[in-house]
Amino acid sequence: PNPDPALSAWHRRRLLAQSPEAVVGTFMDQFIADDQIALRPATDEFLARCTRPMLGFHVEPPKRDCEAAAFQHPASRTVFWDDVGHWLHQERPEDFNRLALEWIAEVATMKEENDA
Repeated sequence: PNPDPALSAWHRRRLLAQSPEAVVGTFMDQFIADDQIALRPATDEFLARCTRPMLGFHVEPPKRDCEAAAFQHPASRTVFWDDVGHWLHQERPEDFNRLALEWIAEVATMKEENDA
């Protein structure tokens, strides 16, 4: 919603430094390839198969809720932040790192309890 101009400029320069083939290839792999998992229903199928813990961040509650409904692991969860863009780990690094580290510790504790 209110990107840092320096961060926006950095991403713009980074993208412009990429070859057109790399940009197209990345897009194709993520959204067009037969084995892509970025779009529904492939995303739903992937999440239903995945038994590992996952931590997702969303800016849209419907997407958050859809993902959370498909989680298979009890430590999986989603986080809703309505004041960030795509690069939330750069926009709110302290919050992101704190939350990620807390979640990793929770997963590790759960694994230790299950292994005991």
